[in-house]
Amino acid sequence: MIYHQIDKGSTSQQITIRIVDSTDGTPETGVVFNTSGIDLWYRRHGAAKTSITEATLSALTDAFSSGGILHIGDGYYRLDIPDAALASGVDRVTVGGTVTGMIVIGAQIDLTNPVTVSSGAVLSYLRDGAHGGTAAVITAERIVVASTTSNEPGLKITGNGTAAGTLSTGGATGPGIDAVGGGTSGAGMRTRAAAGNSIGLDAVGAGTQPGLKATGGATGHGFHALGGATSGDGAVIAGQTSGHGLTATGVGTTKHGVNATGGATTSAGISATGGATSGDGIIAAAATSGHGLVATGVGTTKHGVSATGGSTTSHGISATGGGVGHGILATSGSGSTGDGIRATAASTNGNGLNALGVGTGMGVQGTGGATGHGINGIGGATSGSGLRGVGTAGNSSGVAAVGQGSAAGLQATGGATGAGIRGTGGATSGAGLVAAAAAGNSDGATFTPAGTGLGMNYTNTVAGRIKKNTAFTNFMIKMELTDGSPGTGLTVTVQRAIDGGAFAALAVTTVTEISAGWYKFNLAAADVNGDSIAIKATATGAKQLDLLILTQVAG
Repeated sequence: MIYHQIDKGSTSQQITIRIVDSTDGTPETGVVFNTSGIDLWYRRHGAAKTSITEATLSALTDAFSSGGILHIGDGYYRLDIPDAALASGVDRVTVGGTVTGMIVIGAQIDLTNPVTVSSGAVLSYLRDGAHGGTAAVITAERIVVASTTSNEPGLKITGNGTAAGTLSTGGATGPGIDAVGGGTSGAGMRTRAAAGNSIGLDAVGAGTQPGLKATGGATGHGFHALGGATSGDGAVIAGQTSGHGLTATGVGTTKHGVNATGGATTSAGISATGGATSGDGIIAAAATSGHGLVATGVGTTKHGVSATGGSTTSHGISATGGGVGHGILATSGSGSTGDGIRATAASTNGNGLNALGVGTGMGVQGTGGATGHGINGIGGATSGSGLRGVGTAGNSSGVAAVGQGSAAGLQATGGATGAGIRGTGGATSGAGLVAAAAAGNSDGATFTPAGTGLGMNYTNTVAGRIKKNTAFTNFMIKMELTDGSPGTGLTVTVQRAIDGGAFAALAVTTVTEISAGWYKFNLAAADVNGDSIAIKATATGAKQLDLLILTQVAG
C-alpha cells in the first residue's frame, strides 16, 4: 500500500500506484490505459467501489487527465485520480484494481481539512488560555505544512531565549528530522543565521553518536557547504578539548573520508591554517596499513600537494618519520619520466631541495635500483650544476661517496664535450679534487684511458699520448695576455725541464703562431726523454704558461 495525504475537495491530483507480475513479483513496466484486463477503482470510506475510466497519457509532464495512467519507473505508475474521489464528506479513500496476470499494489489517500490563516495572522495554542502558560501538545498522525506563496517557507519556527525553534527527537532508529530535497535543486533543509554572529545550525552529538550525520546519495553529497561571497567559510568545524573538529573515515579502497576539489583558478579544495603558536593546519595519521594522506596530481601542472612555506622560516611541509618509518615516502609514477619527488626553486638563489642530516644520519640517502641511480643530477641549460655538494664549517666534506664491493662510490661520465668531474680549487690552497687511498694497497685515484682519450685530462697537465724519448710534432699551446685576452703576435720562448732538472731550450726552438693566441712547436725525442717533463712558455706582455707532461713508455 502506498500512502498519500490530500486536502479534501482538491482537484486535478496525481497519485502513485505500483503494478507487479503475479507470478514472481517483478515490476511490470508496460501497462497502459487499454492493457488487457485493466480495471482500476476507488472506494470512499463507507461507500461502494467506483470504477475508474482509464485514459491515455503521452508523457509524465502531461496536464491532468482524469483516469490517465503512465509508467514512471520500476513498476510505479502515475494515476490521475478523479476529482469525485477527493470530495469532502469522508476522511479516507482506497485505490485498487486488477490487470490480467498482474497484481496492483494500490494506494490509501488520507483526506485532510486544511487550516487557512489569513496574511499576517498568528495561530496560537495555549494550554492555560493565557500567555506564559505551558505550550500545548498537538498529537497528529501526520502534519503537512505547504507554502502557497512563491519563495516563502512552509514553516517558520522561532526559538525563545536559549530554547530552540525546533526540538526534534528521533525514534529508536528513525531520524528526528528527515528532510528530503526537491526534485531538482531545492535543499532538503536550509538553516540560516540571523543578524550578528549567530549560528545557522548547531548540532551536538550525544555519547558516541555524531551531532550531524550526512549520507550522500548515489552521486550527490551528504553535506554540501558553500562559502559566502567574501570571506565566509562554507563550514567551520572546531574541536573541543581533545575532540576532533572533523573526523572523516573512508570506506573500501576508493571512497575517501574527505574529497575536496579546488576551484577553477587559485582557490584550494582544502585550505588549512595552523594555529597562532604550534597547532597544525592538518594532521594526517595513518591507521594500520592505510595512508594518512594520499594526494594525486592531474595533468601536467596540477599537483597532488602544493605546499608553500611562510615568508620567514616556516615550511610548506614538515614531515617527521616515526621509528624506522619515513617522514615522506615518494614513489615515482609508472611512466618513464614521472618523479617521486621533484623540487623546483622559485626564487633566484633559492634551493629546490635543502636536506639537513642529523648526527651521523644523512641529509639525503639515495639508494639506486638494480640498474638505476640512487641520485641522478642533471645540470641546467647553461652553467647550473646537476649536483653541488658544499661542506659546512670545519673540515666536513661537500660530497662523500663510498663504493660497495667492486662498484664505484662515484661514477661520473662526461658529456659529448663536457667533463664527467670538474674540480676547481679554492681561493687559497684548497684542492679542486683530493683522492686519498684507504688502508692497504688501494689507489687514491685510478684513471683508465679509452680509445685515443686520456686517462686523466685537467688544466695544465698532459698525459697519455706523449711517449718517452719519442718525438712529437705540432704540440699546441694557448698564450694569454696579462688581462686574460688571447695573446696574438707574440714572440714565444719555450723551455723544458726533465725529471726535476734545470730548464733548458728545446732542441728545435721555432715557435709558430696559428691564430687566436694559439702557437705550435715540435718536441724532439731528447726533449721528452724522461718520465715527467715540465714545459714553460714565456713572452713579453703575456702570462707565463706552465705545463706538466707525464710520458708513457714507448712501445
